[in-house]
Amino acid sequence: MDSAPRSTIVTTASIPYPCCGNDGTGDEEGEEEEADHDDSEDGIYDGFDAENEGTDVFAAIGGMLLLLVMMMTMTMTMMLTMMMTMMMMMTMMLRMIMRMMMMMMMMMMVMVMVMVMMMMMMMMVMVMVMVMATVLMVMMMMMMMMMMMMMVQQKAIAIAMLLMLADADHCDDDADDEEDDDDATAAGGGGGGGGGGGGGGRDGIWLCWWLAVVVVAVVVLAIWRAGGLVLLVRLLLC
Repeated sequence: MDSAPRSTIVTTASIPYPCCGNDGTGDEEGEEEEADHDDSEDGIYDGFDAENEGTDVFAAIGGMLLLLVMMMTMTMTMMLTMMMTMMMMMTMMLRMIMRMMMMMMMMMMVMVMVMVMMMMMMMMVMVMVMVMATVLMVMMMMMMMMMMMMMVQQKAIAIAMLLMLADADHCDDDADDEEDDDDATAAGGGGGGGGGGGGGGRDGIWLCWWLAVVVVAVVVLAIWRAGGLVLLVRLLLC
């Protein structure tokens, strides 16, 4: 008798139930589904409520505004009550208090006006100083440019004069050589003079080249320091 019910219990427990989602291992999935269903029924908030977005912020702002209004009203009522009590207690001292308050207000207004005037004067002085500084800087730049131009003109005139002198020396040497061919001593002296003239011409030409290089370097350095080298290059390229 004992073996029969045991066998029936084993057979009934081992029978699968595919319709209920159980394959013979126990009713675990059903329990999980029931637990999830119970959580949802209990009202546990899981997720984001898109309909009530921002209501907490508005409620906080409204509460702060209400608190501010209440504090302002309380302070106003306290001030009014204090003023009323002071007026009732100090009816005879009211004129003196008013006079003192008026004097203090006048002094404060005068001090504020003086401070504003001083600030305006300081601002005007600063603006004038800045304008004068800019004007002086522009004038200094113009004077420097004019001085540089004058120096360049003077150096160009000196270079031209040196070149003219070198050419004149060459011409004079050639004429002297042609005229002094008859006399041997005169011809020898003329030849010596020609050599000296040639040397002087070469020195003058080399000096002119060095001066030209120095002038170009000084002009380029001045333009670069003034910040106009890029503009000059653009103008030359265009």
